Amino acid sequence: MPLLRSLRRSSANANRLSISTASPKTPKQWHIQLLLRSLKQGHPANNVDVNYVDGTGDHATTLEVLWQVVGVDPVFGHVTPVNLEGQTVGPFPPGVEVRFKTRVSNSAGEAESEVKSITL
Repeated sequence: MPLLRSLRRSSANANRLSISTASPKTPKQWHIQLLLRSLKQGHPANNVDVNYVDGTGDHATTLEVLWQVVGVDPVFGHVTPVNLEGQTVGPFPPGVEVRFKTRVSNSAGEAESEVKSITL
């Protein structure tokens, strides 16, 4: 009985303090909006600017961008944390196709975006 009383008290305190005791929701996809050859000064010409759609990725605690050089990498083996403002990735060899996708996760699961590609 003391354990049950303690659990009821903990739940009441969480409600009073507006602390969510609900299970987390599965994260929503974090979408890539645009891939462009980087024209930023000081960056090699074969970098890629990756920009994201605002308002996606709800409930995610981890956001990653993955990429794969077609014909070189058998899988999406390159991973880096997402920069919400967009980011520059590379440099890549001239003439290659590079595929990108995102992966988001939290304690309830993970989701991946559609694949987008660019040829340099």
